[in-house]
Amino acid sequence: MNPKKLHNPLGFIPWYLLCLILFAVLFSPASCNIKISQPKPLINYSFSWNILFKPGTNEKSKDSTINSLRNYLKNYYSKYQDPNSPDSGISKVYTIIDTTLKCPCDLSLYNYNFSAIDGMGKAATTTADPKQPAANGGLIDVLVLADNTSIKDSVSTTDTSNLKKYYVKENIKPLKIDKSKKLAIIDTGIDPALFNELINRLIWKDVIASNTLYNFLPFQSTADYKDRSPEYHGSAVAAIAIKSMEGEAGYSKLMILKALDSDYVGSIFSVSCALSYAHQKKADVINLSLGYFGDRDSILHRYIGLFSQSKIPVPVFAAAGNARGKHAAPYCQHNNENLLPNPTLFYPACFSIDFKHLISVTQVSSNSQVSNEKASCNFQNYSPEFITLGVFDKENCCVTPVGFLNNDIKYYEGSSFVTPIASGIKMRTILEASTMVMDFDPAKRITTGGRFISFSPSWR
Repeated sequence: MNPKKLHNPLGFIPWYLLCLILFAVLFSPASCNIKISQPKPLINYSFSWNILFKPGTNEKSKDSTINSLRNYLKNYYSKYQDPNSPDSGISKVYTIIDTTLKCPCDLSLYNYNFSAIDGMGKAATTTADPKQPAANGGLIDVLVLADNTSIKDSVSTTDTSNLKKYYVKENIKPLKIDKSKKLAIIDTGIDPALFNELINRLIWKDVIASNTLYNFLPFQSTADYKDRSPEYHGSAVAAIAIKSMEGEAGYSKLMILKALDSDYVGSIFSVSCALSYAHQKKADVINLSLGYFGDRDSILHRYIGLFSQSKIPVPVFAAAGNARGKHAAPYCQHNNENLLPNPTLFYPACFSIDFKHLISVTQVSSNSQVSNEKASCNFQNYSPEFITLGVFDKENCCVTPVGFLNNDIKYYEGSSFVTPIASGIKMRTILEASTMVMDFDPAKRITTGGRFISFSPSWR
């Protein structure tokens, strides 16, 4: 993971880009002070805050709140003394460069990015306290103001660097589709070229197709759901979910919500915005093969909580996360070091302790030393307190086959890829009006109560 993706120091900026930005800041009209348009690619801002406004807050109040934040930062950095500067103790004049982002489907959710840059193009090295403006009533309309933590997929490590050489078409069967049911996959998108032509029947569109939102990443087209990640992370998650739900009742629709970029990175803002949309459009099951190590985030917590408010809570399946760093075989052996916290918790999976509808998922294997006992997989997180469900593949130990990979490269590895097994099976039970069958192995507590499901994949 790269938890600093969206809020690390600014770093080097080409001189021509810096001049362009400074010109926009210094000569824009006063009415546009806090809404400077920013060309793609987005600069890595020094700080990034998410703002969740109280319901019913009008646009004027929102603009006033953001202006209060900006004025506070401007005053803060006009007096700031950089302790790392050779001229330590001497105040510098910093230029504030900022953007305000709005969630396209949620009028309450905003994101404010900014940097304080000195005359040499260097970013300030301290973080201002976002709670300070509250002392003057500047945040009176705000429910939550928090750092925009970076979120990444739950590490894929199988060597698929030359995947395009090895894929074949994922075989989607000509089964019936229940258009009233929707499985939302919040990930890197999907590449239809990896599937046969029937994939186009599965991808969900809103009642007015042109109004459908697929992409929740800043400065990208909301109509773009193409998976451009090198290992086709979102496409693999979708393929596994499709095969897992496949049965006599056919398929549900797939709600493709792109909240991670081609580097597998998104943020609390992009994922929360996608969750809001899935809730508004009444998704029946949510798949989150992503997360971050760190502290619980109040805004993400609120959006996960939305799905518990309906008469029948909507199940949200979240990957348990994986060990940091590079993974290599053997995958199928127990590793005590992956017990959460490790050293911190992994979210949103660990929100399972707050919400019954949040099911956190890991993969389990058979322990060869003890008959029928289940053990954790080598690189996947587990916990008898925070991880709700294990997936036991009867045919493959601690790896997950994907249909569009041929015999040269067969598998993906990691909790990202067993999560759609669980969400897909849950969707199948909804389509068939049946019950998700769970087993229990309390002898060795890899999950809460030792719960797991057994699965035998059939990919062709």
